[in-house]
Amino acid sequence: PDRRRVRFFRQPETLSPPTRKNPMTPEQQTQIAALDRIHGGSLSPEFVAATYQLFAPTAPSPEHVRRDLAYGGHKHQKFDRYGLPDKSDIIVYIHGGGFVAGSKGNPDSPFFANIGAWAEASGMQAVVPDYRLAPDHPYPDARDDITSVVGLLHRERPDARIWLVGQSAGAAHVADALAFGQRQNVPLPVAGVIMFSGIYDPPSAGTHPGISAYYGTPSERTGNLPQLGRIRVPALYTVSQYDPPLFRQQAQALRDAYPQADLRELPHHNHLSTALSIGGPQDDVGAMLLDFIRQNTSAHTA
Repeated sequence: PDRRRVRFFRQPETLSPPTRKNPMTPEQQTQIAALDRIHGGSLSPEFVAATYQLFAPTAPSPEHVRRDLAYGGHKHQKFDRYGLPDKSDIIVYIHGGGFVAGSKGNPDSPFFANIGAWAEASGMQAVVPDYRLAPDHPYPDARDDITSVVGLLHRERPDARIWLVGQSAGAAHVADALAFGQRQNVPLPVAGVIMFSGIYDPPSAGTHPGISAYYGTPSERTGNLPQLGRIRVPALYTVSQYDPPLFRQQAQALRDAYPQADLRELPHHNHLSTALSIGGPQDDVGAMLLDFIRQNTSAHTA
């Protein structure tokens, strides 16, 4: 696919390098690049399965997990909780799935227990929820589910720092929740947000079936860019080297609307590998997140 129209973004020079960086091996880089060539930027089931197979053998397993804790009455309103409850930092990870699929994982799946294991090994908790899916539950149901999870955790631990992380459709739901909080003047009670390969301006996101099933037609959708430029918590956005054009265009729209956004390109990664690699032996993404969290915790407490 043609990516020439989308500019690449550098990590801001004011940030120190990650505290621990284990980039992909040359073999993994070659495999990721080959997947892009074979599938041509398509997020097909075959592409998804091949990327999962690449990272599953080295995904870490958590020590402490409580599964299927309810935060609402719907069958998808449940989350898994990893780590010990006395930890002051809570990662809330929102999975992707094209708005119509995806899940937090089951006991036999390494994903997204890998994020729980990474958080636990890093001295944090993690919460990984399911949420209601389109087409049965269009906008704003998933957004409201994310808001409910964050609100529940904040009421349980008002002193905890909640770091909200979303990938793909999950990042779009995070952006929706942030923008809605700005419109209502009720900001999400989070310490910071991280969005991997998200959709930030739904009206310009085209007519992909999953996007339309959730948001409706472009004319029916609500844009988030003005509100994302006004959020008052630290925000980190990423786009992957091998992301499909839609997500690179959305990253460019964010950059054009909000030039000071902390928007980073992740070399050698595809649309899925960012989250799947977290906690593994070649984990440059987890290192980046830890660095972001530590820097912004220090800035908050200074």
